[in-house]
Amino acid sequence: MVTPTEDIIRNMMAGSFASIEATTVATWKARAMLENVAVDAEGAVFVTVYSHNRVDRYDPATGATTTFAEVPAPPMGLAFDADGVLG
Repeated sequence: MVTPTEDIIRNMMAGSFASIEATTVATWKARAMLENVAVDAEGAVFVTVYSHNRVDRYDPATGATTTFAEVPAPPMGLAFDADGVLG
């Protein structure tokens, strides 16, 4: 699904904006609060699912979204270090 951004940004605030096309690659059920995003060197997308105490992984090669890690408390950020380790 391609989402036009022109209607969204037209009256948001003063300034210069450019429209872009965005493609929805994954969705989650209602009541899932997603926050942080990190992308690894191979293009896999990692998303924190704050509401469910986990990190999900989207694989662009297969289109599959899976649970990457379950944590004891809501995850509070994502980043890869210089060695490519997610932390």
